[in-house]
Amino acid sequence: MRLAHLALLAPRSDEEARTRKRADAQKLLGEIRRTSKDEYAFGRLALTRSEDPRSRPAAGELPFATREEIEARLGKEASDVAFSAPPGRVADGFIETEQGFQIVKVIAREVGREASYDELREGIRARLTAERREKAFKEFMDALWAKSDVKIDEAALKQLAAAEAKTEARKSPK
Repeated sequence: MRLAHLALLAPRSDEEARTRKRADAQKLLGEIRRTSKDEYAFGRLALTRSEDPRSRPAAGELPFATREEIEARLGKEASDVAFSAPPGRVADGFIETEQGFQIVKVIAREVGREASYDELREGIRARLTAERREKAFKEFMDALWAKSDVKIDEAALKQLAAAEAKTEARKSPK
């Protein structure tokens, strides 16, 4: 399933924040319903009002994910509602989760399938190459540090930091 969400974060332990966010979620849901004819309205609201830093830049959109992946990211409640809503529509009501409140729009649904090796080959090759390169670099740096016998003089570092702070203080206007 592919979906977009708008998150208002307030942990269960903070009842005052949850009360405020619940009211905000209700207002946002009303605004989404009023602008339901505009297919970009949900995305604009997610860009400006969502509190999820990972999906906000993408207008709240998440990549295709399984039920388990959505549950891990948004919570079981959001996953259940998302999988019961029809594609192209905003789920009825906002969803209360452990993290706060979610408004979910189902973008698309696709039947899961096994990918063939040919489809995955380049991605696997790129990942293995990156892992080998990272491991070789780490081994190289560890050997370099061990061989060079580097010692860090904490007192000298503190003096440098103090001198830099004085220089910055002189540069900034009073």
